[in-house]
Parts: sequence; C-alpha cells; structure tokens
Amino acid sequence: MHNAGVLRFIEAVPLILFLIFYRIVAPDASQNWLAPYLAGATGAVLTTCILCVKGMLLNRIFLGINIYLLVGCLGVVTQQSWLTQLYGELRASGMLAWIVVVGIASLLFTPSGFIGVDSASRKSIITYSLYLLIVSVVAFLLAYTFRSMRAVSETIPFALLFLSYAALRYHAGKNIDTAQAPPRVTTG
Repeated sequence: MHNAGVLRFIEAVPLILFLIFYRIVAPDASQNWLAPYLAGATGAVLTTCILCVKGMLLNRIFLGINIYLLVGCLGVVTQQSWLTQLYGELRASGMLAWIVVVGIASLLFTPSGFIGVDSASRKSIITYSLYLLIVSVVAFLLAYTFRSMRAVSETIPFALLFLSYAALRYHAGKNIDTAQAPPRVTTG
C-alpha cells in the first residue's frame, strides 16, 4: 500500500514542476513559457509511463492537467500564438477545461468513468462520475469568472475539485490506495 501511495503522489509531479518553473521564470512574455510547459509536459509523459507500466488506473483530474501541459508545450514549441493566447486568456480555467473534457470522455468511454473506480457497480460509477463532472464544470466557471483574481481563480476551484473528488471516491466505497493498486498475488 505504501508503494501505491508513492505512485499516487507522483501524479502531481508534472503540475508541481510546471508551477515551480512558472515561479522561477515568471513568464510575462510568450517566449518565457517554454521552460514551465516543457518541465510539466516532460513530467507528464514520464509519470504517465511509470503509472501505466505499474498497471495503475490514472487519476482523471491529473490526466486532464497533463493534457493541458502537453498541449501547452506543443503550442509554445510550435509557436501557435492562437493557442498560447487562448491559454493566456483562460488562465487556470484552461486547465479545468481539459479536466472537464477528460471527465466527459472517461465517463462515456471507460468502464471506471470519471471517478476512476474500477470495481464499483456501473450505476454507482456513472452517478459519482456525473457528480464529479458537475463539480468540475462549477470549478471551471469559478476559475473563468474570477480569472483576473489569481488568488481566487487558482486556488478555490482546484480545492473544491480535489476535495470533492476525495469525498466522492470515498462515498463510492473505494479507498484511493486500494481501488487503484494492482492486484496482489497470494499464495496458499
């Protein structure tokens, strides 16, 4: 279980790298965004590969964040000014938009839904995934509405989303460590 907890923690590494490089570089011009997005996207690829090799079910919220980082990196590297302008306008709500997209896709196309529980009843998965999707849309709307107020738009929507995610997973009857840990082989 300890190993699963460490693996769960590394899902946050790409976002942490992005935020650290963002604070170090203080990108006020478009060319300064390369380091934060490159660090975050590299972390996203590495951590996703590690988790997939370990057979871990990916956290859908962090998957949305990772896609945001990868697309942002591609936009900066390929000098897609329309994309960097869009990300600049959306600010934190851009990250939440990708989380909503991942939520919809995972609800529709994966057995574990947006909530990321692979052993609950399908009805429970759909119900809790819909609740999480609603919270994600509300978080997006909060971040977008208050995007000029960085402290509000970058903190409250994400706190709401992550706290709701934890509560909904708990109520879905799954502990995050045991629900996503690879099956154990027992002898005897």
